[in-house]
Amino acid sequence: MRILFRTDASVDIGFGHVMRCLSLADALSAQGATCEFTCRSLPGDLTTRIFERGYAVCEMALDRPYVRPASTDDYAGWLQVSEISDAEDFVRAAQTLPDAVIVDHYGLNNIWESRVRRNLPGLSALVAIDDLCRVHTAHCIVDQTIGRQPDAYEESLRLSADTVVLTGADYALLRPQFADLHSRVDRLNAPARHRVLVTMGGGDRVNATLAVIESISGLRKDWLEKVDVVLPETAPGYSAVAEFMHRLGARYELHGFVTDLERLMVGSTLCIGAPGSTAWERAALGLPSILIPLAENQLHAARVLADMGAILLIRLENLNEELPLALDIARSNWRKMAQVNLGLVDGLGAPRVARRIMAL
Repeated sequence: MRILFRTDASVDIGFGHVMRCLSLADALSAQGATCEFTCRSLPGDLTTRIFERGYAVCEMALDRPYVRPASTDDYAGWLQVSEISDAEDFVRAAQTLPDAVIVDHYGLNNIWESRVRRNLPGLSALVAIDDLCRVHTAHCIVDQTIGRQPDAYEESLRLSADTVVLTGADYALLRPQFADLHSRVDRLNAPARHRVLVTMGGGDRVNATLAVIESISGLRKDWLEKVDVVLPETAPGYSAVAEFMHRLGARYELHGFVTDLERLMVGSTLCIGAPGSTAWERAALGLPSILIPLAENQLHAARVLADMGAILLIRLENLNEELPLALDIARSNWRKMAQVNLGLVDGLGAPRVARRIMAL
């Protein structure tokens, strides 16, 4: 079975869409599928990383100067072209009929899906990965948002009663390492001193990473053992973060793009991060977290996790006031938060989704 993925990463989109597609591609490959990727050439894209993971990548050229999206929810700006143009480029890039197409992109919706299905007659399955509850004309919709119910896509189901809708954290798209570590990670005893992981996303266009590090560095340090910061070199604020952290000493370590983030997560006892795909990774490893939403599309899932007691939610604009208090609360409730997280995600979502796609 030949499966084509359509997804993008950039300094503005971030890395989450591509990373969860890679997790699903790994699961599909393990079940015998041949997976390939089609991505738009954008600043800070991950085409090289996709190739290094062993997948063929077709890059669709951007035949105009790149324009920064107007806001974090300017999804048309993420795409840079119209949905119809993108669909036509994708069909040309496909060359021959694939068995299935998987699309994960906030800039692509039912317009794109309809055009692709029309131009690829005989396509066995079109799968849409989403968490915005939009209208789709796909054969299957995957939404890993915790607590999300299939009726959130009621309008899509009215368009096609045969559409399969997979919702909830049971379908969180994580690499197999997370399932293995989930069964072995030890989060029973709260530590006296903490190793803090800071990861604000692959793009971090507002340089929230620097604001967090500045805030942490001003706190008393008796409970703080180490701070690991993950920020890809392509992020706009990387140089400023590297320069500031150089003055803080060996207790603060900066990591660029990492391929084994689970290693840092297992070795950490607290995390400060942005919501997104990594929220499910942290949950699978029982890592208590303080989340700082940086985009409108991150708010719903973050609020659900906060209501469940899995995370603490604070605002970037009030960081210096809210972060110290949140750290105190997280340390006091550490074991309870860890156990809530471990109960949310088992790390087996990708093979579950892969089996359903193969069945289509």
